[in-house]
Amino acid sequence: MQEEKRKQWKIIIVGGGASGMMAAISSARTLGKGNKILLLEKNELLGKKLLATGNGRCNFMNIYCAASDLKGKEEDGIYSDEKKIEQFFSHGALSQLSVEETRQLFFQMGILSRVEGEGRVYPYSGQGIVIKEALEAEIKRLGVCIRSSSNVQNVKKQKDSFEVEMDNGECLFSSNVILATGGKAGLQYGSTGDGFAFAKSFGHQIMKPIPALVQLLCDKKSFGGCKGVRAKGKVSLLRENKVLATDIGEIQFTEEGVSGICVFNISRYVRFDKLEDRLEEKYSVEIDLFPEWSKDELFTILTEKQKREGKEAIDSLLKGMIHEKLGAALLNRVEIKKEEIASMIAASKMEELSHLMKHWNIKINGTKSFKDAQVTCGGISTSEINPTTMESLLVPGLFFAGELIDIDGRCGGYNLQWAWSSGYGAGKAASKE
Repeated sequence: MQEEKRKQWKIIIVGGGASGMMAAISSARTLGKGNKILLLEKNELLGKKLLATGNGRCNFMNIYCAASDLKGKEEDGIYSDEKKIEQFFSHGALSQLSVEETRQLFFQMGILSRVEGEGRVYPYSGQGIVIKEALEAEIKRLGVCIRSSSNVQNVKKQKDSFEVEMDNGECLFSSNVILATGGKAGLQYGSTGDGFAFAKSFGHQIMKPIPALVQLLCDKKSFGGCKGVRAKGKVSLLRENKVLATDIGEIQFTEEGVSGICVFNISRYVRFDKLEDRLEEKYSVEIDLFPEWSKDELFTILTEKQKREGKEAIDSLLKGMIHEKLGAALLNRVEIKKEEIASMIAASKMEELSHLMKHWNIKINGTKSFKDAQVTCGGISTSEINPTTMESLLVPGLFFAGELIDIDGRCGGYNLQWAWSSGYGAGKAASKE
């Protein structure tokens, strides 16, 4: 141990998640055997969060991944435009490790893969653990030194060398440091945001980290009694009645709000107060339960059913169109009693009902916590990072990778592609310093 305390490493990688493991592989392949690379992970195992990805199947990339699937924030909290992300991702990180190169790299490590719906790529075996095992085996084969259950307390620079302080009082020294600690999403996997504090100590600006790809908490009065219902539809996130994001898919109604992949995707555009964990402005989610039909077409369908089945109660009339619990919630919203006879309901009320089926607006009170989030929105400002090398523009020899950086993506393998590409770029560049 005394000898290792005095040892000068070429690269110390802090964080053994997806981006950190890829950084280790990239740097070791560049430097070769005897590479003097140390990978530190505070959990007892590498890649702990990877094991939960894709419900254990590990959707580890997406063949359609492009800059338009990712975003970040500008300094005023407004989301980065596509041109900026294009420069940072497509012409930066992705130029170091493209989508096809990523799939080929995993193939070289023994992973056969299959492409499923919407371009999602999974291990052919259907077992997500093989991704983690392949990465770890490659890291060991390349001779990288791995230290798990190793908690970093601080990182600082002394002249031309970095000093990494451990929680046991030990100090490690390195020419270069790659911070790949992850964000704050998935607290149960050890993601506590340590890297943000390290980056901030070097003078980096941190865009406020908030939960993303997460369930939206809503006003229960709007959808009471709908818990457990799933419905296909279109969801839109509105801020002050302006549409910020839209997606289509299966909407899941929970006790506290709405969930599902399409909801997760629009949750990335919710903003919180810079100082407090509360919404900055008024947000709502608008649900279109019938995206294939226009409001006028729905009105025609309803009135024709009203003529044909007029002696039935209105809730019976809605059967065959919508889940009965959703129907009850909509009727309550337009103040129609479910037992009312269909033929007795005024055309104006049927008009109101058809409008609500297309524009069901529900107030958002917030989101679930980082524990429930799949990814972090926010992080180290991309304006302070070289987009190709992932090196700090403030501190030479300091590199970043993965979720720590202010870039987040849609559900479906996009965030892991960012982890692979940014980690690969950081490792490659750090090995040349």
